[in-house]
Amino acid sequence: MQKPFPGFYRSLNMNTDDVEEAKAYMARKELVQLFESLVTGLVHNRPEDPVSFMEQCLQRVKQKKEIKWDSFLSLDDEKEDKSAQTDAKNFEKLFQTEPESK
Repeated sequence: MQKPFPGFYRSLNMNTDDVEEAKAYMARKELVQLFESLVTGLVHNRPEDPVSFMEQCLQRVKQKKEIKWDSFLSLDDEKEDKSAQTDAKNFEKLFQTEPESK
């Protein structure tokens, strides 16, 4: 399997230990899940102001502390919940960020 972004770590002058430390940091802080959920929310909602949308998402993360790929399908419970119109099975995941459910 080809690694994503070939040469990326070399361009940052990162050695193997640095790369492993960076991967461990990203896993500990759940950064891949955060980015996946942000991108999913942006693509699903297509907000007029994406920066404000992401600010709202980050505020929600600060309060909830739980991040899933579909965390930002709807931000305001009073507005129409687009997630109810979207079957989660129709989304093809870009990253494997959550354990497979059995």
